[in-house]
This record gives sequence, C-alpha cells and structure tokens, in this order.
Amino acid sequence: MGWFSTLLMGAPWTPERVERYEVDAEALIVCGLGIGDHNALVEPRLGPPDRFLDRRRGTYFYHALGLVFFSDEAGLLRSLSVYGSGCHGEFGLFAGRWLPARLCEGVREPDEEAFVELFGEPTRRYEDDGTDGPTLEWSRGNMTVSVDLDREGLLAEFSVDK
Repeated sequence: MGWFSTLLMGAPWTPERVERYEVDAEALIVCGLGIGDHNALVEPRLGPPDRFLDRRRGTYFYHALGLVFFSDEAGLLRSLSVYGSGCHGEFGLFAGRWLPARLCEGVREPDEEAFVELFGEPTRRYEDDGTDGPTLEWSRGNMTVSVDLDREGLLAEFSVDK
C-alpha cells in the first residue's frame, strides 16, 4: 500500500483481523461477499484496500490477503478473485480456509481434481502457449467460475465473474 493510501484510509488488515477469511467455493462466496453484493460491504469486512484511487473506480486490491474485487457503475460486485500458491505475480497467497472442507482434504488449497469433483466437468478447458497451466471454466447461471492453474497444477487464481 502506498503512503498516500495508508494516510487516507489506514493500514491494510492482516488475515487474522478478517472475520471470515474464507472461500466458500460451492456458494461462490469470498469472505462473506458474493456477486451482486454492494461494494459498500467490502471495506467493513476486509479493511481498506491497497490503492485509494483504484477503490474510487470500483476496484478493491488486497495484495496481502490474495484477493481482488471489482464492482460495476451501480456499485455491485461483478467479479471476485482469489490468488493461490501458483500465482507468481504481485499478489500474496490466500491463506484462509476453503469450503466445503472436502476441497482441501490433506492439502492447503484445492487442485483441479477437487474443483472437477465440486463443479463437474468444465464447460470449457484451454491452455495457452505453454507458459501457464490450464484454465477451467464452468457456467453457473449468469456467472462464470474460472480456475487457473500453473504448470505444476497449483492454483494460481479462482474467480467468479458476472
């Protein structure tokens, strides 16, 4: 978080401070927030986002928590992203709990097999030029669930989009 954002909004929260630091993959809920919830609910649950100016544009970056939320012009959440150990970018690792618990039996985060067991065979599966692993997509009503894996099969990103 930049000094300007910290000055205006306060320091970012740690995972220990977030009350429901969890992903309910079955219900498509991240930290108690789902698609269609108002963005006014984001900060009371997760604290100030990392970048003040992006917040004003409806983007809520939580690098240390491994989360990003996007809202539309009406202030309703339209995209939720969770970053796992296969993400090799600027985001930290989501270190919270995954639900349902069977997704992570014996492991820290779900893998491809766990997501397929939960959602069924993907609606779409594709791989890029070989630099990353596969992307799996499922249609859930008016939403799309995407899982990006790295080449070793580790979760890079779990996202829900409207």
